[in-house]
Amino acid sequence: MLTLSELADMSSWSRTKLWQRLEREKMEPSKAVLPLKADKLKTKPTGKPNLYTYKGKEHTIAQLANIVGIHKNAMRYRVNNWKFEEAVNEVPRERPDAKKITIMTPEGEKSMTMKQWSVYRDIDLVKISMRKRRGWSYEQALGYEPPPPTKRYGTGKKKRSPTPRTT
Repeated sequence: MLTLSELADMSSWSRTKLWQRLEREKMEPSKAVLPLKADKLKTKPTGKPNLYTYKGKEHTIAQLANIVGIHKNAMRYRVNNWKFEEAVNEVPRERPDAKKITIMTPEGEKSMTMKQWSVYRDIDLVKISMRKRRGWSYEQALGYEPPPPTKRYGTGKKKRSPTPRTT
């Protein structure tokens, strides 16, 4: 039979709180159901990780994520919510509501999403977004036209004319 002190050591409650609870429920200490401290909890071994067959080999989610080139949490989401063939597809699914941007290029008129344009032109997506936010056109943001002139608010310190000293 466990003492009150031993139960308090095993649980996350103090001895006083434990004693009050046992009195209120008129329970013996040996029959008490207590919240155990995390270090006292016994956990089952996790066993083998889930393996998924891809191109004839078995892989974990982390390995599949490395192969595809995405974060392991994104791969876990894909495997749990998408068809497996789509989840491991190296080209991510395109959002159906993604806005297409049509631009006249030297090769002709092209229509792509902003993310596709950033890959196609090798310009960071954030850089394109910032350029658009600053008032650039898509053609300017993607480098097909020169950027707008920069606004200069001053050329530096103003020179003062020397004042005559009166003595």
